[in-house]
Amino acid sequence: MWPYLARPLREFHGDLNELAIALVDEPTLRDICALGRCVVEDHLSIGDATELHIGPTFAQSGALGGADADLIYDGTLLDLKSTSTARVLGRIELWQQLGYLFADTDDAYRIRQVSFSALRRRRSIFWPSQELIDLLAGRPSSPVEHWRHEFAGLLASCVSNRVVVARGSTRIETATAHA
Repeated sequence: MWPYLARPLREFHGDLNELAIALVDEPTLRDICALGRCVVEDHLSIGDATELHIGPTFAQSGALGGADADLIYDGTLLDLKSTSTARVLGRIELWQQLGYLFADTDDAYRIRQVSFSALRRRRSIFWPSQELIDLLAGRPSSPVEHWRHEFAGLLASCVSNRVVVARGSTRIETATAHA
């Protein structure tokens, strides 16, 4: 990343437009502008929200290495996806959102709905939180509060045993840790 930024930053003399042009090519700027207009049009209702949290962290964020979500508005946990690849939403994304739902162990955000928005496709999907849990479990399951308690216990166990979880891998740092 540094070689890409070094020259433009070295040659930057105070004009932000000049810096933007040096860092981002014209087709990329056009894409960002077009995508930005669509996002605003498709998510106007968020402007009417009585509560809006951008980049919210949770009671268990520290145990998760500083995890934060995209945004929460009026009890809806929303993950914004801007990828141009064919796959927008998969297992990893679903479990990540569920992790955020469970990480809110003190119910500070009163999350009652989980959502994804595929920005480039101008499509969104919403699930009531309990419905998503039941769907992933393949049957009616325990309530959200139960899973939050279980999640907090698991994280506390990982922290006390110094188990580090990073990007899909687990590393145990002490001999006293349990798998």
